[in-house]
Amino acid sequence: MASYIWTHNASLELTETATNTATPSYTVPDINQDMTVTFTVTVSDDKGATSSASQEVVIKRKVNSVTLTGVVTDKPIANAQVVVQAASAQAQVSASSEGQYTATLIVDESEADRPVVVTATGVDAQSQVEFVSVLHSVARLEQQAGEDGILDKSEHFGVNVTNVTTAEYALMTRTGTTIESDAQLEQALLNVDADEQLTLASLIKIVVDNDEYNLPEGVNTTLDLIDDEQTPQAFEDELNAADPQLIAQTKKSIKSDDDLIAAPDTSLEGDFIVQSVKYADLPPYHISLNEAGSGSVSAINTVEIDSWVQEQNTVTITLKQPLHVSTKWHRDYSVNPPMRSKHMVYVDVIKLTVLAENTVFRTVDIDELGQTVIEGDNAGTQVHQVSYTSNLINKLKMAQVTPESLQGVWYLDLSDADEESQKSAPQRFEFKADGQVIALDDPDDELSWQLTDNTLTVNYREGDVTGSISFWFTKKLDTGYQVVSLDLSVPQWPNTEFGLMIAAQPDLALTEETAAGRWHGLIGRTEQFDIDLFETGKVHYNLSKTRATWYIKDGELYRDYYSSTHWPRVEDCQLGDPDCILDARYKYQLVAVSGNERYVIQTFENYNSKGELFFTRANLFVYQYSDTIAQREFYHRNLEDKQQLWVYDAEQGWQEVLFGTGITPQNADTPNQGEAGYQLSLQGATYPVALRAGKLAFTKGEEAHFVELLDYDAQKIQVCVCGRQRLSAS
Repeated sequence: MASYIWTHNASLELTETATNTATPSYTVPDINQDMTVTFTVTVSDDKGATSSASQEVVIKRKVNSVTLTGVVTDKPIANAQVVVQAASAQAQVSASSEGQYTATLIVDESEADRPVVVTATGVDAQSQVEFVSVLHSVARLEQQAGEDGILDKSEHFGVNVTNVTTAEYALMTRTGTTIESDAQLEQALLNVDADEQLTLASLIKIVVDNDEYNLPEGVNTTLDLIDDEQTPQAFEDELNAADPQLIAQTKKSIKSDDDLIAAPDTSLEGDFIVQSVKYADLPPYHISLNEAGSGSVSAINTVEIDSWVQEQNTVTITLKQPLHVSTKWHRDYSVNPPMRSKHMVYVDVIKLTVLAENTVFRTVDIDELGQTVIEGDNAGTQVHQVSYTSNLINKLKMAQVTPESLQGVWYLDLSDADEESQKSAPQRFEFKADGQVIALDDPDDELSWQLTDNTLTVNYREGDVTGSISFWFTKKLDTGYQVVSLDLSVPQWPNTEFGLMIAAQPDLALTEETAAGRWHGLIGRTEQFDIDLFETGKVHYNLSKTRATWYIKDGELYRDYYSSTHWPRVEDCQLGDPDCILDARYKYQLVAVSGNERYVIQTFENYNSKGELFFTRANLFVYQYSDTIAQREFYHRNLEDKQQLWVYDAEQGWQEVLFGTGITPQNADTPNQGEAGYQLSLQGATYPVALRAGKLAFTKGEEAHFVELLDYDAQKIQVCVCGRQRLSAS
């Protein structure tokens, strides 16, 4: 042959080589669907004769595939409709009458790194069921599935689509977190609090398994029930009122169901942090377990492990010396004179029962055994024996940070579990690219930093004291991190601290316009309350009027409390008035903003009767802000103290109304305390009260009544008492 000429009809740009020979080659770009291309060759001989021939060739896209086989269950969800999806790829199947399903997902190689989401919806009588499970990417699942390409629960427990996986999904995505890679999935898992996950799973199970319990009004599916914070809390209150043991019993049932919880028996050797990640103010501790059966545990102090023994999924840790877990001051004002005592908790034995695990943390039941030493009033010792569920977080699986992301100015606020130690105010540090750290509030300190295996180590010299402190990033926040630290340099200092590390944002300032509204706190802490700043300068706390006023000075928010030496008390007592004394002041410095969350340095100042400052304390807190003050239901925080209002009755005129706790009953011959001690004093009688779907429920005579919150502003609270006329209280 004298020549070869190759052509094709592909719409793609193929990279061609050797197309003038008998053996050309073509390189095809990435494609997301199979395509057919016709190749034509025309040959000529040395005498000028030509001939052509064509051949169709099917070019296959490169794909990854995996077959999932699992069960949709709480109790089995019969004939559930199952959708398995990764990016644009999708497979749909129907589960069997026992909830079993098998689905094969085929994805283009360009989407093989996207996580797999399995959604299951119930049918007929179980149509309210919506379960979700998020697994790793198809590429990773292929490896886990092995040669047969079939992934079952022994290889990845997430193939079971359950109330537990749905709770995990809700906690990962409540804040709008995007999960588009394995790395993002593992970071999102750091937001999952193990105990909260089991509580949410229990709420779902109660609805699915018990015909006497239904989804709350306005909630359509089991996922809707738990995808925000308020709805499940209200439902939990309802369940606790109906049966105080039901949720605990349901949790126990979940823990024993091997279709819902996988109890691995792999070795627990490694370095961990025990922490409830939902709350940054709950004390954590460090556990290091080595293969020799020894190790150490750190809380306020650090002690060596005498032995640790693992039997299947339970590890029993015996300590050589008592572990100092906490010191708290207890005050009892119910007696005169008030009693004050210091309670120091020491732990001798820790038992960890691993309930489940993922790539980031293990869900563990923790049993602590030790003693509480009491000094002061009622001095003595008590047995310390507590059980709780928490996260056991692998120190190598913390929030991912890079040296570049740490460079800049940060606010660091740390606390410890020892109330005897003096808490430092939040401090500012600038992390330099050259490894230096500048203590902006104390520039004489010598500091340096390094990041190794996701652990931040800061070396310091403070006067004659040198040492190093290590930080682990246990949870990613919008503008920083929740952190746990360990410093063994100075034995008399608390070894373990915990708190927030927040990136500073420059040029932030508050104005009257941006401060007025509702400040809901404290995000990420156990204490919850609402501060309402009205444009008039009035301040309400949890619906209740206070004697505080607020204003803005130099870009900071001030909330001042005054007392009056004049009687009757002056309603609008202000500093500068001769009869007014400043009692307390709260100052708020805005350091970072993300969406409706505000990160502030909150400084509390306390003054004596002469107006002299005698106590101050500063913390870095997170508030949720809204420029609108609106509330249409009661919360537990509205009932934690006694609230006094006045209502107008057309026949009897103005009458006092009290609700909350600590109310002296007006009818002592009848029970007067409801759940958590809640009470309502109305029209000369006191009733036990329960919180039901945001309403105050009580029984008058034989008839059930409730108080519904209709409106609220600076002047009044408007409520409706069921079966009575509408009342306005102020």
